[in-house]
Amino acid sequence: MPETTNNIRKAHINAIFIFVIALFFMVLEPILAQSVQSKTKLKAADFCQKYKCTPNAVLLDARPVHSKPPHDSTLITGAIRVPEKYMLQSVLDTVGFDRPIFVFCSEGKRSETIVAILVQKHYQKVYQLDGGLDLCLKKGFNPGKTIVKKTK
Repeated sequence: MPETTNNIRKAHINAIFIFVIALFFMVLEPILAQSVQSKTKLKAADFCQKYKCTPNAVLLDARPVHSKPPHDSTLITGAIRVPEKYMLQSVLDTVGFDRPIFVFCSEGKRSETIVAILVQKHYQKVYQLDGGLDLCLKKGFNPGKTIVKKTK
């Protein structure tokens, strides 16, 4: 009988431990996700400036293929088109793990998905254009004209 009581106690302790761990992650995960988001989302001027000043940075254009063709004024020199998530890995294979990655799209939703994937893959230097190109253009700011890097 005492052995059965010990087994029941151990089972209760294990259950409580698992519950506490699960609760910890349920509370911690949103906080960590918000922290990552706040570090990666940049307003248009900050996004452009940081990209221009960051050596070896990669610029990903996540606008979808089926959207209306981008106007010449919104084409950004040097941007790599990644219109679908499944295309990302082939780009990352050529980019390298240590390079800073800047991501933009039309509204910010696709770039947010790409950024989440990159963070999940443990990329450390990932930046997203907050609100996308459409918001920038509505506010009169055109990253396509200000983001061009000077070539050596």
